[in-house]
Amino acid sequence: SNILNYIDRGMRVITIPDLENKQQAEQLVEYCYFAPRGRRSYTSKRVTRFGLETDLKAMMDRTNDELLIVPQIESITAYENLDEILTVDGIEVFAGGPNDLAQSMGFPGQPDHPDCLKITEEGTAKIHAAGKHRDADIMVSVDATIAVRDAVNAMLSAGSGIKGY
Repeated sequence: SNILNYIDRGMRVITIPDLENKQQAEQLVEYCYFAPRGRRSYTSKRVTRFGLETDLKAMMDRTNDELLIVPQIESITAYENLDEILTVDGIEVFAGGPNDLAQSMGFPGQPDHPDCLKITEEGTAKIHAAGKHRDADIMVSVDATIAVRDAVNAMLSAGSGIKGY
């Protein structure tokens, strides 16, 4: 019900920590989406314009289309179950949890341990092969945007004597 409260208030991206198996993924889709993809209940809150939405089917379809569920794959158990998790319709993007993964593999505080990096690379390849995405795919463009912004900022402020401008 906590997830629905956020969706009902207009949230369109839901990040769920520590998804470990197909059953949890299926439940997540059921809770978040209206039929036919899921089985979430109708509401008269923000998502329906507080009950003023007249075309309920269109509202449900639009809400389903706009929603992005991003489960976090954060443990060795999740990576072992990834092939099954990837068969669940309704989840298109997966986030990682490198520190949690390292801890679950017996390497606390070592997310850059070769075994952790190998599991992450293999998992990312499976996610892409299934036609889905990793959060890192999206973050590359965010990082590039930040780098360009910072470079332009530095160029424009060169010689101004004002730090950061």
